[in-house]
Amino acid sequence: MEHNTVSFIALLSSHLKQSQIHPSHMEQIDYERLYTLGKIHSVSGMLYMSLKAQRQLGDIPESLEQAWKQDFVSTISRAALQQQEMQKVIECFNNHQMKHVLFKGYALKDIYPTPDMRTMGDIDILIQSSDRQRSHAMLEAIGYKATYTAGNVWTYVRGAVQLEIHDHLISRNFNDQADYRDYYNDAWKYAVKKSQQGFTYQFTENDHLIYLFVHMAKHFYSTGCGIRMFMDIAALIQRDHNPLNWPYIQAQLRILKLDIFANHVLDLCQRWFDVTLPITILKMNERFYEQISEYIYSAGVFGYYRRDGYVAMLRTLGAKRKQEHTGLRTIRTYWSICFPSYRTLSGMAAYSFLKNRPLFLPLAWGLRAARSLLYRWKRTWRLLLGVVTSKKEYDRQDKLLEELGL
Repeated sequence: MEHNTVSFIALLSSHLKQSQIHPSHMEQIDYERLYTLGKIHSVSGMLYMSLKAQRQLGDIPESLEQAWKQDFVSTISRAALQQQEMQKVIECFNNHQMKHVLFKGYALKDIYPTPDMRTMGDIDILIQSSDRQRSHAMLEAIGYKATYTAGNVWTYVRGAVQLEIHDHLISRNFNDQADYRDYYNDAWKYAVKKSQQGFTYQFTENDHLIYLFVHMAKHFYSTGCGIRMFMDIAALIQRDHNPLNWPYIQAQLRILKLDIFANHVLDLCQRWFDVTLPITILKMNERFYEQISEYIYSAGVFGYYRRDGYVAMLRTLGAKRKQEHTGLRTIRTYWSICFPSYRTLSGMAAYSFLKNRPLFLPLAWGLRAARSLLYRWKRTWRLLLGVVTSKKEYDRQDKLLEELGL
């Protein structure tokens, strides 16, 4: 692993553990490269704090230090705004006596040494399906605008704050190894009240950790995932109270066919963040460790940075077609691109007229084709070519993910 990446991990680990790092990690750093890694993984503010704690700011070029400081200030400001908004949202849910579960970033940030530094693009809340319309009306009443209202995840925006309101934890299975949607069909059995009063819930720490593995696997299977998801797992394991029930966790991961994947994730958490585990895990070989580490670092927080976006689309569309002949799989992929499902199109603002009118689907296909050919023909052509030209990268990633346990 190249030196700047090693320094990047060492600085993040020192932030999690609130400790000093070995001086060798701070030698001959390319601070431009380090800054880029922080930006694409959404941990720029955290890196700034760690560099400050290590007394390294004096070595950074002044213009870069100012940019880093601005990222730090922006991270604090965004966190304060999200916290202010979430207090209103939670209060509103409780006033309407509407049960809700806080999970992922917003529920995990308080286990970090500096919660404001655990950034999040959106805030996830689970509700009961029967409360969908009540929740929708409530959020609109307090100033949130709905931007997507199809399927199991509806999104809302108010200023710089975005909410994802789920009525199921898993909307669809991302591969054919296990039925993740069925496993989480009644996710409320994994939730407990945050306090005796009110309607705010959270997942038990054991079940939240299991879900983090599932969520990470989903992102790996799509575009990828960055260092922040590993930090979430490391922080949850290293917190100071309530030891985790590892026999239960391991049993559930076997049911979900994610035990091999989780083993690799925990190995990385041990190597990167010096996580102490009460269980024995298998070490990956150094060749694979270097490959998967580069795969994670190179593409940022959700795997989008300088990575072929068509590969993720091919994997998503062909998740259950690995045994098909390549030509047939390609034809099916083209069909999925040219003729999206009713569920997919009805969730798009441009085709909102489809909602509750599935018979209009052929009309929507025609309208979409006309728009693509008349106004977005270059993008459409690149998309259709990408299905073929991305095959080599698709095969490379597929082999890597298979070794990862996916």
